[in-house]
Amino acid sequence: MLIHPGMIKKLFIIAVGWLLVAQLQSVQTQTNFPHPCVEFNLTDLQRMRTNLSVDPGRSGFAVFASQSTASSNYVMQGPFTSVTRNNTGVNTNQAAFDSDMAAAYNLALMWNATSNTVYAAKATTILTSWFTTLTNWDTFDGVVGLEVSVAGYQGAPAAEILRYTYP
Repeated sequence: MLIHPGMIKKLFIIAVGWLLVAQLQSVQTQTNFPHPCVEFNLTDLQRMRTNLSVDPGRSGFAVFASQSTASSNYVMQGPFTSVTRNNTGVNTNQAAFDSDMAAAYNLALMWNATSNTVYAAKATTILTSWFTTLTNWDTFDGVVGLEVSVAGYQGAPAAEILRYTYP
């Protein structure tokens, strides 16, 4: 049985999305958490939180926290059922996806830094909204897996941080 390439793209996107949602909705508390995501492990996240009271951590955090994508008032740009990136410069909903994934990641880091659940709840809402809505991803070269990994690289670490640290 042949599977149409367009169907493979859709199945891949749905699988990635459901994987992230499943991580967020995990009801089991994980106690062995050595490596929550690619960039940081649990020790790194704890060190970030500890060093917020002294410079350069304090001043660096002030700059980070001033970003719109790190604000609990961040307004989602999506979600949409489709994201398109092509070589003509017409990228439908791509910027919205990129912005929302950056916000989810930054909000997960804000949650880690402040222990304020408002940040974690907002990040969870962003990820769950996108990955229960997005069903189609089109690219000009047909390499959707690569595009999703490049554009969504911030969504997976955000989900990992939330999965292991947010109740």
